[in-house]
Amino acid sequence: GELLDRIRWSHVAEGVPYYIHGDLQFGNIIYSPEKDRFSLIDWRQDFAGELLFGDIYYDFAKLNAGIHLNLLKLEQGDFHVGSRSKLISVACPQVEHYQVYRQLLMDSASRMGLEPSKIDLLTGLVYLNMAGIHHEPVATMLYSFAIHWLTQSIDVFANQTLKVPKTLPRAA
Repeated sequence: GELLDRIRWSHVAEGVPYYIHGDLQFGNIIYSPEKDRFSLIDWRQDFAGELLFGDIYYDFAKLNAGIHLNLLKLEQGDFHVGSRSKLISVACPQVEHYQVYRQLLMDSASRMGLEPSKIDLLTGLVYLNMAGIHHEPVATMLYSFAIHWLTQSIDVFANQTLKVPKTLPRAA
């Protein structure tokens, strides 16, 4: 509650309409070496009822969440959640070359005129949303990641003026 009360929701709600995937995560990206081409599967039917557009920040946040937290390792049970007193400790292997992928993602976002701080804030909200649909101990781990991301990004995001580009290139 208190952490979420610190979010400037009016700025979060200032989305950038774009033709989006809606669930852009690595499990929905297929690479064909023969064609040297990427394809996306499992497209979301709509985004809050909108059939043609969604908020491009959401796709970037979903990718960022998948870059930081190795979801394949999570699905395989390769993680640890422990607690002592009022502290929770979590450990899950990061995606190999995490920093390189994150930099590429944030560079792409910046070239599109998007704010990396908003992507980070939404990443925390993605983890929070994911926590609610998983069972223990995965739910506790995702909730802990959400609190970490939100705590790290709320003040950064709150101190920036959101720049919303007038137009973005349309997806092919």
